[in-house]
Amino acid sequence: MDLSLAVAANPNMPPNQLQKMAETAIEMLKRRFPGINLIGLDEQLKQSLPESIICLAIAQNPNTSPETLLRLAWVFPLQVLYSPVMSLLLLEEEDFLYRLYQYCPDVLRLERLPNFVLNWAANHHNATLRVNLANSWYTSQVLLECLSREVLS
Repeated sequence: MDLSLAVAANPNMPPNQLQKMAETAIEMLKRRFPGINLIGLDEQLKQSLPESIICLAIAQNPNTSPETLLRLAWVFPLQVLYSPVMSLLLLEEEDFLYRLYQYCPDVLRLERLPNFVLNWAANHHNATLRVNLANSWYTSQVLLECLSREVLS
């Protein structure tokens, strides 16, 4: 486990190797919890499992490809969104958040979303996306008022 974690955290690790490690770890989690949506699994439990620790290290690795981050977001969406590479990634791939939303629509229903995600979703041209944001228990009253003003105008 220590070696795998060191490899996952190594910023010199090639993206394809990180992808293989992430896929293996996610498959192990799926086998451990068959039929369960991993995004809703208890955070403390998820973060204590060896497979999860490897996924978290890969999500923080600056060499992780956007495709691998999308796969990791299915299990750890907040950790992917708070990844130190996110600001650079969004400059390079403007549609990454929309791709993440398509891959993992429940992401907008999570607590503690970064402000840049909330602003992006609130101002997105896709009405379904904005409705999903409005339907979240965690969307602030201020943001709901902004969304409702858009509908009324």
